[in-house]
This record gives sequence, structure tokens and C-alpha cells, in this order.
Amino acid sequence: MSNKIPAVSSLGEKQLGAEATDTRIEALRLAEFAKFKPDYYLDQANEIDLVEKRWRLLATADIEGSEDAHFLNVIRSWTQEAEIVIPPVDRTEIVETVDSEEPDGSITRTRRKLVPKRVEKDRVLVEDVIVDRLSNG
Repeated sequence: MSNKIPAVSSLGEKQLGAEATDTRIEALRLAEFAKFKPDYYLDQANEIDLVEKRWRLLATADIEGSEDAHFLNVIRSWTQEAEIVIPPVDRTEIVETVDSEEPDGSITRTRRKLVPKRVEKDRVLVEDVIVDRLSNG
């Protein structure tokens, strides 16, 4: 009797559990994720001036250059698919995304609508998500 659990791929083909995940890639992903140690400011009124406006800063994180693309992919996913990390959200609608280069880094501003699961009780939330990438050198 085998202890392997079958998995179904998007093509409908059966794969064994060990074959369904590339363990090398998963190990690298977990190692990179373990390095990510953001500082959260959820209980503090930590405000900054950015793009000629005053903003409330919710989190900061230092990342190495080699981790930049991986980190930005996660942020892009969380921005475009907020329902992944915010359970009451049914879907995310991107209104506009603007990228700009600055002398000390780059800024991406995304305006999005968060459509709630309970549309009869909750309102659609419109928010700006800004990712400010400062160059340290």
C-alpha cells in the first residue's frame, strides 16, 4: 500500500504528491521568506511626507538586491489580489497604476477598489497603495 497522495494538475493529469511540488524551489522560497522581517506601525501614528502629501506609514522592510524581484512580486500580488490577504474582500479592481522614477529610487502608486463579500452591509473601499523603493546606495 502506498502512502503517496495523488494531486491533480491544471491539465487534469494525476501526479504524486512529491512530483506536484518542486522541493528545491519551495526550499529557496521558504529561505527567502524567512529573511523578510518587516517593521509594522499599526498601533502608532507614524506619518511621512511623500509625493507632496502626508501618508500614514504601516510597514517598512529592508531587502537585498537579489531579493528585490521576489519581494516586489509578493507586493504586486497582494496589491492586485487583496482578497488573498484580506478575507472580507471578494475581489480587487485596479483603477490605475502609475510608475515614476525618482533620483533616490522609484515609486509605484496603485489606486484600487476593494469589493466586499457582504455588498449589502459593507461599502466598496477605494484606496491608494504606494510602494516607495528607496535606493541605499
